[in-house]
Amino acid sequence: MQDCEVAELDRAKVLSYVNQLSTRTRSPKLISGIVSHYFSLPNVRIEEWVYRRVEIAESQRNKLNRSNCVLGQSLHLGQSIADLNGKFNLCIDNIDFETFKQFSYDGELHKTLVGLMRFILRDPMSWDLKLTVNLDSIPENKLGNGEGNQLGQTFWLGNPGDKDAKIRLIGSI
Repeated sequence: MQDCEVAELDRAKVLSYVNQLSTRTRSPKLISGIVSHYFSLPNVRIEEWVYRRVEIAESQRNKLNRSNCVLGQSLHLGQSIADLNGKFNLCIDNIDFETFKQFSYDGELHKTLVGLMRFILRDPMSWDLKLTVNLDSIPENKLGNGEGNQLGQTFWLGNPGDKDAKIRLIGSI
């Protein structure tokens, strides 16, 4: 429960998940369900098997003429390796612009979400937050209107092609 204090999680809500979190596994449905319930969001899902490249530490890299370095079996060339097991995307879909700002890096709910994910995940995994914002809710941007627009975070150039904008916040954990 120390994680609750660090991330300022609502202990009453977290307590209701203790039975589900006592199991050994953390299914995508469980994770998305807890996030959905905690923040009262209707459209939360998990994208599994997200591609990433993992850096191999110098001390763990293969060297020729050593044991366990058989080409085609246990030898890998390079400084990194492809991985599909250690990362997922937490997707929050169909949200308005105000909700998007709350979950952005400087938003009031971002730290809480990161703390909740640390509490939920048994093993530390890499994950990104993917937000789908309804474009109708995004206000028209005008320079100097005092809103504190930040290019790439709350202000974008160009015309979107879809009715929803997908925005990925990289490196949430």
